[in-house]
Order: sequence, then C-alpha cells, then structure tokens
Amino acid sequence: MAHAVANGSSGTSVVDTNGLSPSIVSQRASTGSNGVLIKPKQKSRRKKADEDEDDPSKRRCVSTACIACRKRKSKCDGATPACAACQQVYNTDCIYDPNSDHRRKGVYKNDVDTLKTRDSTLHTLMQAILNYPEEDVPALIKQIRTCENLDDVADKVARRQQGQQD
Repeated sequence: MAHAVANGSSGTSVVDTNGLSPSIVSQRASTGSNGVLIKPKQKSRRKKADEDEDDPSKRRCVSTACIACRKRKSKCDGATPACAACQQVYNTDCIYDPNSDHRRKGVYKNDVDTLKTRDSTLHTLMQAILNYPEEDVPALIKQIRTCENLDDVADKVARRQQGQQD
C-alpha cells in the first residue's frame, strides 16, 4: 500500500494513494490547507434529465425525420407543421410519414390489435374443430385450407354457433 506525504500549514499528513505513483498522485490531487491530500471532483459522465431540458441550444433527437430531410440525409428537428430545415434552409414542403416510424406507440398499438384479432380468429377456429360433430370437421378443415381469409371462416363459424344457440 503506497502513501503520499503532504506538507501543509498544520503539519505533515499521510494519505493512502491506492498504489499510484507519487507523480500520478500529484497530477490528480492537491494538498488542502490542513495538509490532507484532496482529490479533484470528477465530472459525472451522466447528465441529469433536467440539465438536458435547460439547454435550448442542444438539438433534440426526433423519432422520425420528415420525408425531405430523409432524402437529403440532413438533420430534422421534428417540428410541426414544418421542420426548420425545410422551412428556413431549403424552402421545401415538409411532410411526415406516420407509417415510417416504427418506434411510436401507435404502431405498437396497431400490432397488438392485429395480434388480438388473429388470436381470436384462431381460437374460434380451434374451438369449432374441437366441438363440431365428427362428420362436419373435414368440411371445416377443407374451408380453412382453401380460404383466402381465416377471418371469413371464423365469422361463418360464429354465425353457425349463434344459429344453434338461438
């Protein structure tokens, strides 16, 4: 364990340097008025969220650039109705394609809705295969195999079940 000796106005102090050579210690630290070795405060690499919001000059990340900025491969600030690049620099029409951004919640919501519908359709068809009379199952499977849209077959199955219940 290495120690550094610091001479201050109140005397000599010994401070653990964690194995650093004296030259490195002297570069990284200075001696305080009481003779104790003081390390300089290190800057944090992380920025706090509120620090980012206070800096108006910092460019914000946008989820999707407008079509014109994407074609030019230029930075888009995402402003609506027209971004700064289109409005002030290039004087072009600024159009955002809502379908091009796969990170927005709306896209995920549409995907979830589609999957729920598909799950419901498949559940209906499986229940029909399990519950239909044995002689009707081959015709149902043939419909499933030859149909263009499973939702149509599931609708027919649901209507048939409604007719049997009424």
